[in-house]
Amino acid sequence: MFVDDYNGGNMKKKKVIYNLLIIFVLFICIFQCVSMIELKKEEEKIYMKEKEQLEVLNNSLNEKLKSNNNDTNNTDIKDLEYYKKYYSNNDIVGTLKIENTDIYTLLVKSTDNDYYLNHSLYKKHDETGSIFVDYRTDFNSNQINIYGHNSTKYDLMFKELEKYLEQEFYKNHKYIHIWTGSKTMIYEIFSVQIVTNDYEHMIVSPKDRKKHIEVLSNSIYQTDIEASENDELLILQTCIYNPKNSFLIVNAKKIKEI
Repeated sequence: MFVDDYNGGNMKKKKVIYNLLIIFVLFICIFQCVSMIELKKEEEKIYMKEKEQLEVLNNSLNEKLKSNNNDTNNTDIKDLEYYKKYYSNNDIVGTLKIENTDIYTLLVKSTDNDYYLNHSLYKKHDETGSIFVDYRTDFNSNQINIYGHNSTKYDLMFKELEKYLEQEFYKNHKYIHIWTGSKTMIYEIFSVQIVTNDYEHMIVSPKDRKKHIEVLSNSIYQTDIEASENDELLILQTCIYNPKNSFLIVNAKKIKEI
């Protein structure tokens, strides 16, 4: 009788453990489902945010074209002020555009290079950040550095820079436009780099500019475009995940100002 009670007790314990395991597995499954739903919502929110930004840009440019018939002297400045008012953000300094790509965005500039790593154009906390100009540079600098996040989870705007790993893409997308509110500066890409430990591109005022240009010209493929120490530079930077902890750098030189 004692043995039967003992065995019966073991069976009950095993059944309880088995039921707990089932509950635990179900909990994990539910948690994963909820996480996937939340991730999908976050991706949709990011997509809508970028879509809204492009719509604002396009609508404003359409207004600009119409108003050009009446007033060609202050249209650009008025548009830049329009963006600042729309986002309640005086850090907005211009736009960045690469023809025939999805890269068309407002640019912001803070007093450091940390704030817009995790803040949106509305100045609200956002882990995807904004595309921003290095606080040490401005549109009159000999070198302008611009940074933006990449991601394996989210379809961010600067993720498209990964396409420059292919030479054929580069050949058809060589030119970058920077609009400052009063003028448009056009740059031609002269090199594409993957940087793992030598951050020469981060030196915005090099002592030896000739050597600086030589390092930046070390492209992953031949572009046949040469830069000199007299050129004004534009550098775009984003993360890349192969190899780990690396940066993708797109280097360009100014060829025109309109």
